[in-house]
Amino acid sequence: MLGSVGGLSGLRLSNNDLGSDWGNLSPLLLARVFVCDSKGVADIQEYAGVYGAMTEGAVSIQQNWQSPFENTGPETKAPALAGMLQSGSLVPVLNALQAISPFKDGAISDALNASSDKLKTVMRDLEGRTGITKLNSRQVFSGMPPVKFTATIRFRALASAEKEVMAPLARLLEWVFPQMLAEDGILSEVLQTTKDVDSFIKALFPSIAPKLLGLTYGGSTYAPVVIESVDYPLDAPKDENGNFIDLPVQISFATLTALDRADIKRWFNRR
Repeated sequence: MLGSVGGLSGLRLSNNDLGSDWGNLSPLLLARVFVCDSKGVADIQEYAGVYGAMTEGAVSIQQNWQSPFENTGPETKAPALAGMLQSGSLVPVLNALQAISPFKDGAISDALNASSDKLKTVMRDLEGRTGITKLNSRQVFSGMPPVKFTATIRFRALASAEKEVMAPLARLLEWVFPQMLAEDGILSEVLQTTKDVDSFIKALFPSIAPKLLGLTYGGSTYAPVVIESVDYPLDAPKDENGNFIDLPVQISFATLTALDRADIKRWFNRR
């Protein structure tokens, strides 16, 4: 679900949000990432967001259309024969066969020649023709992947590199990774579990997936989304303590599911 501006998931920042002071920069140019549930509702009790100026943001929408009839027709079933008919190459072959026929005179020869002439007429009519139609290129919808977002969110330090850059980076990475990965395999967990159903379920699925997130930028909120990749330079400028002071973080987002028409309407319904 893609939401619109409003509340903590919109333009207003939480007091516990992590980021730096961007002065008079328009809030529309600040990107905010926050934790939400599968419905896109922000979790405002436990987790505050991170924010920074966004650059190089882009949306990638792909739809899968296929041509299931592309390989149907005579050209596919008998490509050599279809090619010879279209090019007119079979007429010289018939002429050569007529020339070497042992029946030069008589009723048999006349019948063969008459049949050959009719066949040549048909072949000449087929010259330059093809069995390809618009149906062969007719596309049908076969699904779509989630919508992808790419953006560079910049964290910078004006007073404290630890608070303005390192803290939001750490919080962002905490959301990217699984909340918990079990140390032992499933079999070990099952063997050690008690007999109640709740413990058995937790033993079968002992780890906890990463948090679902939301992204607010330019007056619109996109939630829920997941982060597929994070890249940032290790050689970015640092202070005397080794903390980054100006760090561009490249993030690849993807919507939790594929979107439909109603989702797109909500996407552009800002108010």
